[in-house]
Amino acid sequence: MFEKIQLMMELKTILSELQNAHPRALAFFNALRTEGLEPDSVIEVRLTRPDGRSMVTNLRLSEADLQNIDKLKRLASEAEGRDKS
Repeated sequence: MFEKIQLMMELKTILSELQNAHPRALAFFNALRTEGLEPDSVIEVRLTRPDGRSMVTNLRLSEADLQNIDKLKRLASEAEGRDKS
């Protein structure tokens, strides 16, 4: 149990560091959580390297994708609840 508490504290520290370094990114993810996702929404990710090379990918969310995301959220929430007891 101590290891789980230590892990949770470490995760909290990491999230805090990310919030300080990239406040707009976490605000974006919080908005996604608040507004939700819809079928046929497209998520696009681009990586631009310091030398200018870039890679981009995207995915169109299906209803099955959204159901799997909801399942992952529930599992994470259940795991968090177990860690607190």
